[in-house]
Amino acid sequence: MYSQLRLVMPDTVCNLACQYCLSGYNNHTSCSEAADFAAEQILKTINGRAFESISIWGGEPLANFEKLQQTVAFCRRYYPDIPIRIITNGYLMNEEKADYLNANNIAITISHDGYAQYYRNQRDFLLEHDYLNLLKRIKNDVSFNSVVHRFNCNIPSMFHYFEKAQDKIGKAIGWNFELFKLHDAKFAKFIIAGKAIDELAKSFDFLFEQFEKGHPFAYTSQANRLNSLARLIDEGKGTLCQCGANRRLSIRTDGKPAFCQVAAELGNYSNAQPDIPPMCSDCEYAKYCTGICPLMSDGYRKKLCISYKLYYFKTFQFFHSLRERGEFN
Repeated sequence: MYSQLRLVMPDTVCNLACQYCLSGYNNHTSCSEAADFAAEQILKTINGRAFESISIWGGEPLANFEKLQQTVAFCRRYYPDIPIRIITNGYLMNEEKADYLNANNIAITISHDGYAQYYRNQRDFLLEHDYLNLLKRIKNDVSFNSVVHRFNCNIPSMFHYFEKAQDKIGKAIGWNFELFKLHDAKFAKFIIAGKAIDELAKSFDFLFEQFEKGHPFAYTSQANRLNSLARLIDEGKGTLCQCGANRRLSIRTDGKPAFCQVAAELGNYSNAQPDIPPMCSDCEYAKYCTGICPLMSDGYRKKLCISYKLYYFKTFQFFHSLRERGEFN
C-alpha cells in the first residue's frame, strides 16, 4: 500500500550543479524535455488509490512555475484535503512564490547541506537577511534536508548551524538527512572514510542522545525511521529502499510511472520492484538499508557500505534499547 503520491516534473531542469547529485544534474542532461501535463494518464496510473500525503519534485519545481501551478491544481482538485509538500533547492523562491505557497497551504522541504552548502556550487542563502524574511513569510511548514558526506558528517555542527538559522527565521523548522550515495567515480572524494568514519560514529551517538532528550531535529530526522523499523520488525519482513521508494507511488507529470522519483528524473520509466543486489543478500541490514539503491553499481555500493552499516548498527542498537525500557512500542 502506498502512503504517498510523488509527482515528478520532468521538464524542470535543476538550476544548480551540485558536485555529487545522484540525479546527474551536474551536467544538466536530465529532465530537459518539455512535457504536457497528462491528468488523465496520471489518474489512470493512480487507479483510485488513496494517499496520506503528496510531494512534488523536479528537477527544480520552482523553475517552471506554470507547470507547478498545474500540478498543484490537479492535486487540489482530486485530493483537496491531503497535505502537499514541494521539494526544492530554494534558490528561486521569491515573494510571489511564497504567497502562492500560503494561498494553497503548501509546505516546503529545502535541500541544504548546512555548513557545507558551498559544495552545491551556490551561495548560502541562509546567511542572507532578505532570504530569511522570505522564509518568515511562508506560513506552512518549512524543513530542510541535508546530504551527509565526508565534509559535513559532524551532526552536532549541523544541529548548531540549523539552530542558528531557526533563530533567525523566528519559527520552528524541521531537519532531516540522507547519507551520501555514490553514482560516479568522480564524486569519490565525498565518501565517508578514514577518520571521517570515527566522526560519523560519534555523530550518530550524539543524534540518538539528542533524540532521548527531545531535540526537535533528532525527532524530525529519526522518528519516522524508527516507526518504520518497528513496523517492519513486527511484521517479520523487510522492504527494499528504506528511503521509502516502495511505499510511494512516483509518477511523472506526463503520466509515466517509475520506481522512485530519482528513477523518474533519470527517465527510467518502470515501477518494478528491484531485487536485492547479490552483494547485499547476506547482510542483516539489507532489508532496511538505503545503501542498496538499485541506481548504484556494486562497486560504488561497496565503497559506501561501511557508513551505511554504521548507521543501521547504531539505529538498531538504539531502537532495541528503547524497547527494552518499554519506551518504544
